[in-house]
Amino acid sequence: MIIFFMLKPQIRTILDQIISAKFPGGWELSFGKSKIDLPSTQRNPPESGNVGSLTSDKVANIFWLGYDVMWSVDATLRGADKSRILHGVRQSIHHASEVGLAGMAEQLGEIYETISAAKEAEISAEWRDQLAIKLNRIADQIGAITEKYQNDFRPNPSVNS
Repeated sequence: MIIFFMLKPQIRTILDQIISAKFPGGWELSFGKSKIDLPSTQRNPPESGNVGSLTSDKVANIFWLGYDVMWSVDATLRGADKSRILHGVRQSIHHASEVGLAGMAEQLGEIYETISAAKEAEISAEWRDQLAIKLNRIADQIGAITEKYQNDFRPNPSVNS
């Protein structure tokens, strides 16, 4: 234990240099280098294209749309196989359609086709990172759209002085 603490700076330097680890069976684990982790001011803002008109009374579908998109991001970055990622995106398409966001469902459909067409050899850490960024843009769109439907929406908690 004492040796660990004495060598802690050197160990930290070595660990910081590890970008990813490949394991038997072809799966890969990447460490802290995902562009999705950049502060939102460094990412592209949500696209304001025609995503459809939200049916705001379908609150369960709105919840599950956001949840399934973020679940898909998580599965992508954690190295899930294609079938798991496709499941999350397919669920997202369903919920986007249910709440009237046909344009968003179309965007998700294009992402679904991209994933379906990808060969296992193409699914690298960079590929996953780019996919996660595309999905996160859709999550940002969901937030921007739903905020418009709540007049008293406050993005941050108030602090009592």
